[in-house]
Amino acid sequence: MKFGGENIVFATIAERSGISLFEPVVRMMTGAAEILAAILLLIPKMRTNGARIALLILLGAIGFHLSPWLGINVDGMGSSLFMMALGALILTCTVLFLEMLMRQ
Repeated sequence: MKFGGENIVFATIAERSGISLFEPVVRMMTGAAEILAAILLLIPKMRTNGARIALLILLGAIGFHLSPWLGINVDGMGSSLFMMALGALILTCTVLFLEMLMRQ
C-alpha cells in the first residue's frame, strides 16, 4: 500500500495539514521503515532493533490518528486502521518485553 498509488491516509494528512510532503515522500519513507522493521524482526540478533523501529512507526501512526489531521475514523475506512495500529502496538511491546526477558 505504501509504494503503489496515492494512499488515502497520507493524502488526508497532507490535505488537512497543508504539508504536501506527506504524500508521497513520508508515505514511501514509512513503507521503507516498515520493511526494515519486518526484516530485522526475522533476524534473532536484530529482533529488538526491529521491534524498536516498529514501535516508533506505530506510535507515529497512533499519534496521527489522535490528531485533528487524521482522526480515529478515517473517511471510507472507519476505525479499523486505528484498531489495527493498537493491536500491532500491543504485539510489538510483547516482542520487546520477551526479548528483554530472554537477555537476562
